[in-house]
Amino acid sequence: MQRAGQKQQMTFKEIYYRVQEVAGALAEAAVEPGDRIGLMLNSSLEHIELYLAIAWLGAPRLKWRSWQCWQ
Repeated sequence: MQRAGQKQQMTFKEIYYRVQEVAGALAEAAVEPGDRIGLMLNSSLEHIELYLAIAWLGAPRLKWRSWQCWQ
C-alpha cells in the first residue's frame, strides 16, 4: 500500500493489464458503451486507470467541476 506523498510507478504494460482488469470489472457491473460515468477523484494512478477503462468500454466520462456537485 502506498503512503500519502509517495510516488507510485508502473510500466505501460502494467497499466495496460490493469486497465483491462478494471474495464472487465465495470463490464461485469453492467457498464455498456454509451453509459455516462462520472468520476470524482484526486489526481492519482487510480483515476488514470478508471479514465482509460471507461474509454476502453466506450462509455463517455462526464466532465464537471467539483464545486458544481455541492451547490
